[in-house]
Amino acid sequence: MDQKIERFYNDKVAIADADMQRMTAIYERVKREIAEHLQSKFPIQTKDFIDTGSSSEGLKVIKPDEFDVLVPLDVSGSHWQLEQYMNDPCFVKIVGRGNHSVEANLVRDGCLSASQVRSVFQSAVQKLVNVHVGGNYRLKPGSSQGPAITLEVCEAGGYGRSLFSLDLVPLVQLGNTRLMAKSHPDAFGNPRSPMGVFWRRSFNRQESHNAKNITLSVRKILMIVKAIRVRHHEQLGMLDSYAYKVAFLHWYYENQYTIDGMSTRQKLTSYLSFLAEKLQSGVLVPYPVQSNGSFNLLKKYPAGSLYGLKNFVRRLADSEQFLSTYLD
Repeated sequence: MDQKIERFYNDKVAIADADMQRMTAIYERVKREIAEHLQSKFPIQTKDFIDTGSSSEGLKVIKPDEFDVLVPLDVSGSHWQLEQYMNDPCFVKIVGRGNHSVEANLVRDGCLSASQVRSVFQSAVQKLVNVHVGGNYRLKPGSSQGPAITLEVCEAGGYGRSLFSLDLVPLVQLGNTRLMAKSHPDAFGNPRSPMGVFWRRSFNRQESHNAKNITLSVRKILMIVKAIRVRHHEQLGMLDSYAYKVAFLHWYYENQYTIDGMSTRQKLTSYLSFLAEKLQSGVLVPYPVQSNGSFNLLKKYPAGSLYGLKNFVRRLADSEQFLSTYLD
């Protein structure tokens, strides 16, 4: 079984170094162009972009078709402070104090508005897209959802075949707290809603650091499950990829010394069993958060859907024969 798992990883999961290097080189060029564009088209200065997501963490599978980057905004802690939102600790306000240079259309009731920042950011990115009509870039359909603005990076000329998607996420960092321009769900996507001022906490820095510190022999376990999810989306696709990564980080760092001595098969079944337990409990919080139910990543899923997924994952963990059918 160990050999079959390794063969599946080599044949169906791992990305060839040459392919990843080629796309990374294009990504770096596109990233520089976007940074230069935003300096004149976006009203808040941006800092150095931060690579994030599976491509930067060594967790990308099958093909190098997606990159993620955080776009830090130059928002000073001397002019802005956090205000907790007691009804939902996932969200905070960024409240102005003293004089600041942020344009008035980005501020609502004295707060830097996440929804307004995101809307103006999207408009600035669209201006870049407009420059490249029929060329390298176009906005990916549905990119108005979530905190990211998604660009589709395409080949120049011809049919403009897609090379990869690029998710751009506006970010504010005050002290050790990272905040994404993802407004509260109660804003209902309306930039003018009073709830649009709220920013969502991000645990990206700790998660990325911890993911990169895990050896490939262990990281490939998550990569294998992610690849099975892509190939068998009807079974595993209900849960987003981020939740699988968060469960993986908890599994590894809470059991590191035991896991390091396991075979590949043992690691895979151990992770799947751990994931099934999290689905059974209905609670999964970001890593390294340990016990705050307010940050529960599973609360948005119906209990019946979690139950069905738990049974499927548990069967993968318990039946070598059943697992083997998904490694062909």
